Amino acid sequence: MLLVLSKRNWGYTINFTMSPNFLLWGKNDPDIKKQLGLLYRYFGVFIEQGKWKKLLRHPILTFGMYFLRFLVGVKYIMRSKN
Repeated sequence: MLLVLSKRNWGYTINFTMSPNFLLWGKNDPDIKKQLGLLYRYFGVFIEQGKWKKLLRHPILTFGMYFLRFLVGVKYIMRSKN
């Protein structure tokens, strides 16, 4: 678990907003809003295109995955307060 959290030391949102694609499309592009949005990053990406079936088949793994996503979010919040 520490390995997963330690790999998240870089700021995805900050790096992505400096990328050429972000500068080309702008912050009001629907795809950019979708990719950077909280609901899509935590839920949508895991349930789109029939992936929700795998989540239902493996509830323990699903819980573990969401627990790790929660910890990544907590680490981001703690880091952004500093």
